[in-house]
Amino acid sequence: MRSRAFLVVAALVATAAVCVPAASASRFLQHGIFDDASIHYGDPDQVFPQLKTLRTQLIRINLIWGGVNGVAKRRPVRPTNPDDPAYDWSPYDRTVNYAAQYGMKVVFSIIGTPPWANKAAGVNVAPTNALDLQRFAAAAALRYSGTWKAADGRNLPPVRSWLAWNEPNNPVFLRPQYRRVGGKFVMQGAKDYARICNAVVKGVRTTSIGASKVACGVTGPRGNNNPGAARASTSPLAFLRAMKTAGASRLALEPLGKRGAHDPGRRVRLGPAPLLSWPVVARQVHAAEPTRAGAGTRRTRASACPPP
Repeated sequence: MRSRAFLVVAALVATAAVCVPAASASRFLQHGIFDDASIHYGDPDQVFPQLKTLRTQLIRINLIWGGVNGVAKRRPVRPTNPDDPAYDWSPYDRTVNYAAQYGMKVVFSIIGTPPWANKAAGVNVAPTNALDLQRFAAAAALRYSGTWKAADGRNLPPVRSWLAWNEPNNPVFLRPQYRRVGGKFVMQGAKDYARICNAVVKGVRTTSIGASKVACGVTGPRGNNNPGAARASTSPLAFLRAMKTAGASRLALEPLGKRGAHDPGRRVRLGPAPLLSWPVVARQVHAAEPTRAGAGTRRTRASACPPP
């Protein structure tokens, strides 16, 4: 048990280091950790004191809509009502309560399609009707608005930061990435994700109270841009530009990762982009052009460290 605890702490320290701001970083940058296995599914009486020791300010949790560990066990009759019998929020209630007890904020990332919402195509396939997702997001935002009473009569702590999905340019989380139309491939993943993004944004904004923030994108750091590959994925910039064309308007990035099967065939020059300088990044999503290998960007993981 002691060695396991040490490994957990070591992993958390390594993750926290990603979010430590430089001396010139924005004063709004917060230290955050994303580790569902330890934080959400582990022993909170052990994990949260460790997080407190690491001065963690926020935690990111995957709020799973459907599938294994999902909130929606079946199609709800009243999908925007958090108390619909189809919903089981208990694991998430526990996490937000522990986070509040230790003075930490929660970032919920809504992810995972239930079988009834896409004809059992898989948790990583977009819902057939985006309205189903929008209604679930509305129920989640209402439950964690800070005004919803739990079974014990106490108000559940508020959640003010939300993300739509996770790494949608990676087929592990969203497929298909490409579809053949008229003899050529189109970025189907980006089109599907634009609908996911807008559904979550509309759902959270329908019922949330206060200055809740919703981010879309949360793209993985790499993509092969090869529709014919066994595991076709899309590079972040190409994906973000395609999802913008499809009508999405929110942006978050995850540019840190390991080298591997998703290495892009070319790199792009984004130019100087200070941490969390989203207007700069947004302009460059429109204007960036491919350049020679060797160009790059400053590393930041905005999805794990959103502003308050």
